[in-house]
Amino acid sequence: MRTETVTVAMNTRRPNRILEPISTAVARGFTLIELLVVIAIIAILASMLLPALSKAKMQGTMAACLGNEHQLVLGFIMYTQDNKDTIPGELFHGVSMAGGGYWASPQPPLYIGETIPQAMAAELTGFQQGILWKYCPTLGAYHCPGDMRSARPVGIGANGGGNAGWAYDSYSKTSGLNCDDWLDATQNILKMTQIPDIARCIVFVEEADSRDYNEGSWALNVSATPSGYEWVDSMAQNHNDTGDLGFADGHAELHHWLEKGTEQAGLNAFNGGSAMSTFYWARAQPVDRDMNWVIPRYQYLGMSKADLALP
Repeated sequence: MRTETVTVAMNTRRPNRILEPISTAVARGFTLIELLVVIAIIAILASMLLPALSKAKMQGTMAACLGNEHQLVLGFIMYTQDNKDTIPGELFHGVSMAGGGYWASPQPPLYIGETIPQAMAAELTGFQQGILWKYCPTLGAYHCPGDMRSARPVGIGANGGGNAGWAYDSYSKTSGLNCDDWLDATQNILKMTQIPDIARCIVFVEEADSRDYNEGSWALNVSATPSGYEWVDSMAQNHNDTGDLGFADGHAELHHWLEKGTEQAGLNAFNGGSAMSTFYWARAQPVDRDMNWVIPRYQYLGMSKADLALP
């Protein structure tokens, strides 16, 4: 029997490996010109976006302030409904409503070296003692977010008061509404039914008192004729040349101030200027458009028909 041996040759060689060449090139960075171009593009984009962001922030601040005025004037109306149509006065449970006319000043009074949290606690106590706190018990409703006086340090005031213009309250009532600190007693409106034109009667004005907190009410020197009215207190410029106001019928609105003097008096008050630069500033000549707008809305008993007839 013949035997054949079959030998199978196995290929044990490994396949050739294809080796990639190792690059020795160094990664190239930006050139100076390319960096400058990128920076210029970023700057251009920022210049386009920042004004829009700033405008959006301002719009949000005005909306929040307008909401505050609305809450406060609703609290004012609810008080009159609970008190036989009587407008809130300057005393409440024996406490003077010296801060803005409808709340107390900081309690206890502010002092040199006091921290802002301590000052805020004193402000809160003053608001809680106020005549409107029952109806508007929200601290933020008394402060415009654009009123940056609250970011200042607490020190000595411009007129020797308790601080250097630090304040939290941003609003004041008009002095013709049950107020004894400016107009003659015979001119005081005591009841809602005595208001000559309730839809145009300003209750709250946005104010930044140059002394410290908004001391007392917001006033004008009145006259028998529109030409005789004189400015006394300024309007805050927390929204550039636009102010928020609350009215006796419950609505709040924005108003754009037109005269340079109106704007400057508000800025002087915010910056703690002298009394003559923040109070009693001169009317614009020959016509003060802001004064003519305010006159029929700053209401009191005995207003003339000529006053009320202004648009």
